[in-house]
Amino acid sequence: MRRRVREPDKPLILVVDDDRTVRLMLRYALEADGYTVIEAKDGARALSEYERLQPDIVLMDAVMPVMDGLTACSRLRELPGGSRTPVLIITALEDEKLVDLAFKSGAADFITKPIHLEALRHRVRRLLRAKQTEVLLEQSEAGAQSVISSALDGIITVNDNGLIQSFNPAAERIFGYTAEEAIGKHVKELMPGAYRQRDGHLPAGQDAAQKKVKSVSREISGRRKDGSAIPLEVTISGFYTGEQRLITVRDITERKQAEEKLRLAAKVFESVAEGIMVTDTEGTIQSVNPAFTTITGYSEEEVVGKNPRLFESGQPGDERYQNVWASLRETGQWQGEIRAWRKNGEMYPAWASVNVIKDEQGRGTQYVMVFFDVTERVRLQEERQRVQEQTVRLQRLASLSAMSAGIAHEINQPLNAIKVLADGLLYWHSKGHRLEPAKVIESLKRISAQAGRIDEIIKHVRSFATVGRHAAELAPCNLNDAVNGALSILGRQLSAHGIVVKKALADDLPKVLGNANRLEEVVINLLVNAMQALDTVSRTEKEISCVTRLGKFGGGGGG
Repeated sequence: MRRRVREPDKPLILVVDDDRTVRLMLRYALEADGYTVIEAKDGARALSEYERLQPDIVLMDAVMPVMDGLTACSRLRELPGGSRTPVLIITALEDEKLVDLAFKSGAADFITKPIHLEALRHRVRRLLRAKQTEVLLEQSEAGAQSVISSALDGIITVNDNGLIQSFNPAAERIFGYTAEEAIGKHVKELMPGAYRQRDGHLPAGQDAAQKKVKSVSREISGRRKDGSAIPLEVTISGFYTGEQRLITVRDITERKQAEEKLRLAAKVFESVAEGIMVTDTEGTIQSVNPAFTTITGYSEEEVVGKNPRLFESGQPGDERYQNVWASLRETGQWQGEIRAWRKNGEMYPAWASVNVIKDEQGRGTQYVMVFFDVTERVRLQEERQRVQEQTVRLQRLASLSAMSAGIAHEINQPLNAIKVLADGLLYWHSKGHRLEPAKVIESLKRISAQAGRIDEIIKHVRSFATVGRHAAELAPCNLNDAVNGALSILGRQLSAHGIVVKKALADDLPKVLGNANRLEEVVINLLVNAMQALDTVSRTEKEISCVTRLGKFGGGGGG
């Protein structure tokens, strides 16, 4: 237990709990709010510390060794000044019997574990204000009236019958009544839940000493003049001024709205199907939701305090990892696909969105990542791509079948030329004629040229059969060459179908970046489709026009 000397400008708070962790948590939270904190680990030591330093408020655990909190609270009330010091009981159970015992022992309020620090702060501030109000009223009726009139909280006094005797300006603002309208009304008309059975009015015959009973605080629903309901935090003070009891009222509408938003956010956090991870600015995991565990296999206990690299594939040196942090610094957000690892070692693709949470000063305090497994989506995309490629391949093969006659003719022409040249050389050799080298070289060149033509035709056929298997190399291409190449393959077949081809190819076409074979295949597909469409027409004159021209944007166009 640490020894602290009271600081005149800071309220002194005595924290009593046998759990050192709880005491430290409360100390840090209360000292951060500007209070001076002293500690005790059981009820007996709490009484000793109280007599020594006279704290302004006591936070006491209900269940402790040596002396429990309720017994200590009851004995504290018997010490000098103890009847005026608010005691806030901390309990892990919230049942009517325990709460009733706490109030009978003299507790001003209670709070349950696990402790909600924001709720604790509100209660401590409220109890300190209530105590300050009581002290001021005891010191000076005139001074108290001034405080009551200027207080932000509503302050109402009632007599032993529950009739309102005074109504400060803050109460007027909260309830919508003027003081003249409210005075004389029964307090239950404004606050139906202000009194419970154990808080009933004291008989008028009791003397002043008997009327200094416990203060009671609770949240109730009040009623405005217009009939609308309003959430209130009400403190029914144990202090009496003459025959009047003091009630402090605070409008907690904004707090209730904030609490509802927090409850809704908590429900969303717990119930969404997407994994959610919250980290500090250093990337240390602070919290994860149940969906995170479902997706990754890691429990919250396994990841809190760790770095997200535990399950992400990115490393600080990776360019992608660096780009993520650069985007967060510049825009406060990032989204994209990541590769991550489950606890069982399985890698999976995930779509992640990361955002920066900022404080009131605009400084980043946390990061929130929302992510979901896209394994099935990636599989469907890959399957869709495979089907598309297979469809294109089948279409190309169908086109290849349609133009097979033209291809055979185109191959036969250079084959016949090669045969004639080769037969000629063999004939002269068989007759014993000496062949001049120059003529042999010339014949071989012509044979090579015809063989090259056959090779080009075969490449076209292979290109049709293997579409999509390899990435096409891009190079400057002439669209007119693609048209002429396609017609050289299909020209004879088009003629056999009774189709006349007319060409109007522009001479000033610039080259375009593409793959020559692919461009030619596109034109072949167009010609085959046109040929098949014209086969369904009964007229005798059939015509296909191949036109290229320079468009207004400088690109080549064909029709």
